[in-house]
Amino acid sequence: MKTLPQVFYGMHFFPGCAEYREPGREPYRIYIGEEAIKNMNASFAGKPVFVDHRDEVNLETLEQDADGYVVESFYLPCDGKTWVKFIVTSDKGHQAINMGWSLSNSYVIKERGPAGMNHGIDYQAEVLRGEYDHLAIVQNPRYEQSIILTPVQFQEYVAKKELELAKVANSADTEDTGEKPVLSFFKKTKVDNSAELENTVVQLPKSKRELSITQLVNEMDEYTLKMPLPKMANDDDYVEMNGNRVNVKDMKDCYNTMMAMKEEEEKKNAEKAALEEEAKKKENAEEPKKEEKEEPKKENESAEAKEEKKEEKAENAEDEEEKKKKEEEDKKSNALFESIANAHFKPIAEERTPDLATDRLNRGKSRYGSN
Repeated sequence: MKTLPQVFYGMHFFPGCAEYREPGREPYRIYIGEEAIKNMNASFAGKPVFVDHRDEVNLETLEQDADGYVVESFYLPCDGKTWVKFIVTSDKGHQAINMGWSLSNSYVIKERGPAGMNHGIDYQAEVLRGEYDHLAIVQNPRYEQSIILTPVQFQEYVAKKELELAKVANSADTEDTGEKPVLSFFKKTKVDNSAELENTVVQLPKSKRELSITQLVNEMDEYTLKMPLPKMANDDDYVEMNGNRVNVKDMKDCYNTMMAMKEEEEKKNAEKAALEEEAKKKENAEEPKKEEKEEPKKENESAEAKEEKKEEKAENAEDEEEKKKKEEEDKKSNALFESIANAHFKPIAEERTPDLATDRLNRGKSRYGSN
């Protein structure tokens, strides 16, 4: 049955060690990092897709041999892996995908690095630079996590992964801030039951070891069995405190008594605080009434003070009048006394004689002559 060309998405690469077995050669491992993979992505566009790997790509027969072509290779942040978008053009390719086959890439190493170790695994060389040769649809992929999805399935996959990341981020926000070890999880397949936990791998943050959940649980179980259980003291046992042997039961009784006293004291303090608060509220409620009662009193006091001042002023006026009268009397008395006292200093009035006409004529003659 003929099928039209169709677009698919597939996970085909992620950083780590990979082992290769070639006829006539010893198995060897190489390591490729995330940066090298990202730099290779641009070389994959337009490369052919085959069902099963090919030793070489024959350009002369490529049109008949190819089962499809690569559109692009890209890094997917929500799962940390490298995906490819490709078109399948042959019925053979569609049949392989329908049978559940997956992807495997082929690339040529352009630059190698020295041997080393990654996550406890030795490798003979590191790929520093490479170039893709072709993409293969295979029954047994090198990466067991490799899958092929339709565009709709791929969108659902991305949405699910982004939701998982959002949940993890929200959970981290509710915890205390500070550095915490980050665990990297890798799922080989979807976990449907506990038996498939073997395919879920965790990367330990310090040692960088990759262990399945089952291995991790078993190792922790073994470690727990070796740990001595904490010993519980009996009531009849004794402990040393400040040079004295103290019975554990007595210590417990003393502790319980102290806690009971503390609770009782806290209860009393709470009741006292409640009573004080109630009294304070009551006092605050009565204050306006008290002020209302006091204000008329202040007015009365003010009126009484004014009356007292008025009376005092009248008394002062009477005193002033009496003082003035007394001063007048004193003046009169002093004047009389002075006239009596100074009587001997007053001149005596001259005696007068009668002025006769002959006397006046004689004065005229003496002044103006006989004429």
